[in-house]
Amino acid sequence: MNINDATLQTLNKQLNAKWTAAFEAAPQSQLNSLATQYTSTTASNHYAFMEALGGWSEWNGARQFKDIASQQFEVKNADYEMSIKMPKNQLEDDQIGMYVDIVPSMVAGWFKKQQSLIMSVLTSNPNAYDGTALFATTRTYGSNTISNLATGALTAATFETARVAMMSYKDHAGEPLAVMPDTLVVGPKKEKVAYDIVRNFFGYDATDKVQIDNFYRTTGTRIVVSPYLVGDYDDYWFLADTTDIVKGVLLQIREVPAPLLSNAQEVARSKTIDYMADGRMAAAAGAPHKIYCGGTGA
Repeated sequence: MNINDATLQTLNKQLNAKWTAAFEAAPQSQLNSLATQYTSTTASNHYAFMEALGGWSEWNGARQFKDIASQQFEVKNADYEMSIKMPKNQLEDDQIGMYVDIVPSMVAGWFKKQQSLIMSVLTSNPNAYDGTALFATTRTYGSNTISNLATGALTAATFETARVAMMSYKDHAGEPLAVMPDTLVVGPKKEKVAYDIVRNFFGYDATDKVQIDNFYRTTGTRIVVSPYLVGDYDDYWFLADTTDIVKGVLLQIREVPAPLLSNAQEVARSKTIDYMADGRMAAAAGAPHKIYCGGTGA
């Protein structure tokens, strides 16, 4: 086919149809369940967090105002792009199919980047809204300790310690935060260990040296195996509460990518047809009491 404005317009419709279909069919990764997604309308978002999210008080006398503006946490968006070049000669020789089929992979890459950003927050342990690392042993909500970091390897004992700790957190006023950990995140190396802890029908009582029912099988804890927990992070594990609106990571989307195709003049100049897309987003630490990190010293 001849490459001109008309044929480029037809090609653009084909590519965009593939793009739209891929976006609509994109599965929600289980890793996305670890993050609260926010819409961003500016270069960065400012998040005003309370130490304890929630915290209703009985109304006796004056209202007890919580100063949610006392902590201003800025998250700046970053630009991400994906671009491919299609040789003009190949398209003129009717070899368009191979390029049209690349589009779903481009779309999948956008969602994989989101998952990569979420996991990067967990493994890099950046500061949260209060200036303390997301995972720390020294954080307090009022006089209540919110310790969500352990160096021990994933075992039934460390899993139990993490779960009990999270479910025991209290807010600034001393009220239970009612954290309900439901998701255990591990890498491929720890997949079987995680399965043995929360899926096996039976456990082992080392004291009495007998087989016992595995209580944690009844909790319905979900196992998520992350391909990003490899190499230096292959011993890391995370226990998260994904049941609430606010979660351990925040993911903000400023601009969803929309594709753009070269025009005939650009093709004549470069002898290639460029198909490009870009978007803007960022991820950052969310609510520390919603996620627990272990295995960093394993």
